[in-house]
Amino acid sequence: MKNTLTLFALCFFVVLSAKVVAQDTLLLGKTVFQELYQWPEEVVELTIETPFRNIIQKKGLEELKKATLRYTGGDGQPVQHELQIRARGNRRKEVCYFPPLKMKFSKSALTQAGYAPFHEIKLANSCRPGEINNLYLFKEYLGYRLYNLISPYSFRVKLAKITYLDVDREGQSTELFAILIEPEAELCARLGAQVIERKLTYGVFVEPFHLGQMEVFQYMIGNTDWNLSNRHNIATIKAPEKSKLIAIPYDFDYSGLVGTDYAEPNESLPIQDVGQRYHKGEAFNPETIRQVGENFLGLTTSFQQACRDLNALSLRAAKETEAYLAPFFKMLNDSRRMKQVFVEKIN
Repeated sequence: MKNTLTLFALCFFVVLSAKVVAQDTLLLGKTVFQELYQWPEEVVELTIETPFRNIIQKKGLEELKKATLRYTGGDGQPVQHELQIRARGNRRKEVCYFPPLKMKFSKSALTQAGYAPFHEIKLANSCRPGEINNLYLFKEYLGYRLYNLISPYSFRVKLAKITYLDVDREGQSTELFAILIEPEAELCARLGAQVIERKLTYGVFVEPFHLGQMEVFQYMIGNTDWNLSNRHNIATIKAPEKSKLIAIPYDFDYSGLVGTDYAEPNESLPIQDVGQRYHKGEAFNPETIRQVGENFLGLTTSFQQACRDLNALSLRAAKETEAYLAPFFKMLNDSRRMKQVFVEKIN
């Protein structure tokens, strides 16, 4: 009885402390991200005019700067948006010369131009100059695409080649690859869901099967840089067809799949390298893991094909990526090992 009352009190507290942001789910309409996402080529080309060097030099301040975004629309006509842009992020902002950015559009300007008012788009630039940093970015993009195969409750992404024209330095430009990430509010509108913002989220409040999918995926790509309780690199949404929350992962630059030169596991974990797989999450019900394992097993060929189909990856890089995933694919056929890792938490 005492445990029941405690759980009821906890549920009541979490519901009260949750900030629920409802979205207009009746009509998503045209959005800037959707326009870029639907570009038929693998990479969409953009031009951004902004004081780019100033943003880099003062990235820690995350000051909003005026910017102009230009690209070719789906009808072949030029498109231009006036907006603001700033540095964002935590660790990546510190270690990377080119920080991740957030583009912030005017809602009223979007509406007047016929767009739905999803006014913020995050992007992750290549960390530094050089092909190896492009490779890291392409592999992180692949991580998002792999999760798209696993679950419809996932962020859509688009590869972009961005030419930054520095308005403070005439004739100076920088060309970078980047990942454009679907706005969380737009994802929810697309799914008919709601954004859930709360300080603490516990596994008991998340749909078990989808939580299992998310955590097994994190294990598959060798990612331990996430935390459900404080929503570190995890978004939580409430879909109308589900009784509990759904956890959606993002930011995979610290994963073994990507293998950036700056990634290292948290010192609290018993692993020495991000390439080592470690399950840091829930101890699952055996039936949940059986179902999740069967789902992943059925997707093995699709995972492998996704590695081969990404034109941005060289043949060698695609083979290396498949080689990293291969031990996990083998593990899917070992029910005893799956139980050890995800039920008994014996890594």
